[in-house]
Amino acid sequence: MTIKLLCLLLTIASYYTFKKLYRKYKLVFVSPLVVTPIILAVFLLLKDIPYKDYQSSTTLLSELLQPAIAAFAIPLYKHFHVIKKNALEILIGIGIGLLMSIF
Repeated sequence: MTIKLLCLLLTIASYYTFKKLYRKYKLVFVSPLVVTPIILAVFLLLKDIPYKDYQSSTTLLSELLQPAIAAFAIPLYKHFHVIKKNALEILIGIGIGLLMSIF
């Protein structure tokens, strides 16, 4: 199995597995959005795989997500009052995510 295929399968399997666990237990430390990037980062570091190789192996997933991301515009517009009400929490979350991506 090539590294590219292994990276793609690990990404999908990790996300799917932790999504099922999150639905069952509702705990933040089994959230697929938290755990999957950590698992992938550790895997890439342990196997000494450059991020560019990982990125090229998951291009298909990125391409499939682009329309879904654009589709979020409609619910965001419809629920703008909720976003406005929780603006501080949202901005804090974005700030922490930004800092984590830098460091």
